[in-house]
Amino acid sequence: MSRGGVDGPPKDAYGRVTDAVRFAPLHKIARQVLEGLETRYDVTRQSFTEIDPHGSEPAAAVRLVPADPAAAPLAIVFDAFPGLLVRSGRQDADGVYLPHCGCDACDDSVVDCTEELARLIDATTAGTFGERLVYADGAWWHEAWYRTPTSTVRGRSRLNGRRLAVLRKAIPGGELVWAPWPERSGRQTRR
Repeated sequence: MSRGGVDGPPKDAYGRVTDAVRFAPLHKIARQVLEGLETRYDVTRQSFTEIDPHGSEPAAAVRLVPADPAAAPLAIVFDAFPGLLVRSGRQDADGVYLPHCGCDACDDSVVDCTEELARLIDATTAGTFGERLVYADGAWWHEAWYRTPTSTVRGRSRLNGRRLAVLRKAIPGGELVWAPWPERSGRQTRR
């Protein structure tokens, strides 16, 4: 059930954020996840910053780039909301914001965001993630998708002419399915 009960949240709750701090644990969780990925997989860590839509200072970010160029890079941006922006694959494509909104009307929680982060990372590292260019409704779209054991999740963002040109070069044939991440050599697998 939504926060407002059967009738939904009050209209003034949309767009209002009174407790953004409830999402602060996402930063710590994401850092721990990144450390675990670096231990398990053959990746290179890149630290960088980018414009933070929620703060006056640049947002810190980490990108893990697998040793296999056929495997998708993964970037996590730590914004001032506090939340995360997660990008798998093409780094110039849109990512997934966690929480998706965070306003008082939404039902986003740290638990929900953590579960979605895990699904995104599992799909990226397992190679069950892809991107494609789609023409629909009179426009071009960049579609990212990933498979879970029970479903396929898709997200689209509309492309302008410049981004379409860039992605046409980057995604030959209009579709790209990323490979699984290589594990570190000599790593013992637990049974």
